[in-house]
Amino acid sequence: MTTNSTIITAAEAIARLGEGADPVILDASLDLATPRFDGDYRANSGREDWLAARIPGSQHIDLLHQWIEASAPYHFAAPGPESFTKELAKAGIDGTRPVWLYDRTNLMWAARLWWTLRNAGIPALVIDGGLRSWEASGGSIASGEPTETVQAVLGPPAIDAGLWANRGEVESILAGVAPDDPILICALSTDAMWGRVPTRYSRRGHIPGSLNLAGHALLDPNGSLLNGPGPAGVSGVALDRDQPVVIYCGGGISASLTALALVHWGATRVRIYDGSLEEWSAVPELDLVRA
Repeated sequence: MTTNSTIITAAEAIARLGEGADPVILDASLDLATPRFDGDYRANSGREDWLAARIPGSQHIDLLHQWIEASAPYHFAAPGPESFTKELAKAGIDGTRPVWLYDRTNLMWAARLWWTLRNAGIPALVIDGGLRSWEASGGSIASGEPTETVQAVLGPPAIDAGLWANRGEVESILAGVAPDDPILICALSTDAMWGRVPTRYSRRGHIPGSLNLAGHALLDPNGSLLNGPGPAGVSGVALDRDQPVVIYCGGGISASLTALALVHWGATRVRIYDGSLEEWSAVPELDLVRA
């Protein structure tokens, strides 16, 4: 069963640790470089940055190699329940300890872990504002190779809650035959959505009929989620609480941030197109709209 739990402030997390909380803390940081030209895809593990400065006791999840389906034809593909159950065990997630997630940049990597856990039926909280907020709130910082080891556990089996959409489902939305007629939302910046800047993928633009609700536009200057006004009226996109939506971006990461925000504000029927534009743009027959 999925959960609507979303964020925890850094101050609250620090206070809970002081009261004896024993969470599994995961750092999802990864370096995805801004493309210089179309097809310029450069991604690097965030482990070195995690070693340089991290929340004490945290583990680094490298989304280039962990918590993904490596055989998929696009990056960051969501893992299936069987392989993800093993990943949960390796991370020490046993279904009893709270799980807190963060990254060092803009919440989108932490949001991706959150959505992956949410689909697997595992409650988790994103530390709002990430490492920057943690430090600003007086949280201690560790560095260097960790001395603690992670004890593998026999945790709960991962489920598939159906929160990922596939390409066929997106095509059915465009054809007007999808159940409940979901709204398509592009979580890229306006310039990226309209193909005004280079893309990491094979073609620029957005899926026809998409609305724009950029993930990064849902953060305040400190990198924390905006408090409101909720799904209705953000960036000119009006959504009812129970309106079904399918969110995509380039590779399903910014889409996770938009999904986190919408669920935090009360949206109940949110899904993410996992392949996003990396998969869609690789098929020449599929339309993309540019300015």
